[in-house]
Amino acid sequence: MSSIRPLTPPKLLRRLPAARAYFRQHGLHMTLLRIARELRQGSKPAPRTGSAESRPAAAAAAPRTMIRSTLKTRRDKAAVLRQHIANPSTGLEISPNINPLVVSGGGVTVQYLDFCTTDQLRAQAAAKGRNPAAVPQIDYVYDPQQLISECVGGRTFDFVLSSHVVEHIPNLVGHFRDISRILNEGGIYGLIVPDMSLCFDAGKSPTTLGQLIEAFVDDWKYAPISAMIDEFRSAVWLGDKNAWSVDDGGVFFPKYRNWRQLITNVLRNPTSSKNWHGHVWRFTPETFAQLWAEIRSFGLIDLNIRSVIPTQHMDFLCVMEKVASAK
Repeated sequence: MSSIRPLTPPKLLRRLPAARAYFRQHGLHMTLLRIARELRQGSKPAPRTGSAESRPAAAAAAPRTMIRSTLKTRRDKAAVLRQHIANPSTGLEISPNINPLVVSGGGVTVQYLDFCTTDQLRAQAAAKGRNPAAVPQIDYVYDPQQLISECVGGRTFDFVLSSHVVEHIPNLVGHFRDISRILNEGGIYGLIVPDMSLCFDAGKSPTTLGQLIEAFVDDWKYAPISAMIDEFRSAVWLGDKNAWSVDDGGVFFPKYRNWRQLITNVLRNPTSSKNWHGHVWRFTPETFAQLWAEIRSFGLIDLNIRSVIPTQHMDFLCVMEKVASAK
């Protein structure tokens, strides 16, 4: 007879969809979220791997490194990613906005791709009371009708960086395949990704393998209606915060008090999701690593995970490496 194992946070997350309906029915949904968060804080931080008998064969390729640290500032997180950048090298940062992760210097050359032009970003910086001169010169303006590889004119790079970008991309597998096209062999893709247990996504269900593959096969161009509805119905705040650290206390509150009206608006105008740019995908460090191993096992991508780094604050870092082709 198999032994009974404790309900660790990753296992709890897998059971959330079934339990959530019951808790909502009895008005205990926010209690469930609080319990899940407390369990996550109280458990030993470890990657979701499981035993060889209980996990699919695809999970055998889980990342080699799951590093635990506390990184609260963007500067600290950028410094960790910079440790993986070779010198000299040339790279591309996607959506630096008004605060790039890396700037050129010391043998490293960086180009920037953004949805906005340099002038637009500088105007945004001034409106926010920031220094417009700190905005980098945007080399490529993103065209939603093109792949990133097309936007950069087929150029290749030694590294690519992005922060809080991939969770918005409808066809995520397609995005990583496109990044592989612009990476030189052995090049890295450094990511900062929201941790769904430490941000307003905490009340939602985690992304599944089926959803990622469906988005790839159907080549999603826009966020699905389901992602927008899940945002309105299940997004939460912890006190007055939409993102937090593992040691923060407080009570969960619905992010949208008028969620019924918002969903009614979607039903009246289903195409509105085409202009919605919220979170399509939701991960913890553990579920991201697990899903990546499974997708990799189907040969859909050729990027290996070098390390996954939970920051304990709002998000996690991931460093991927393009596999060198066989000679």
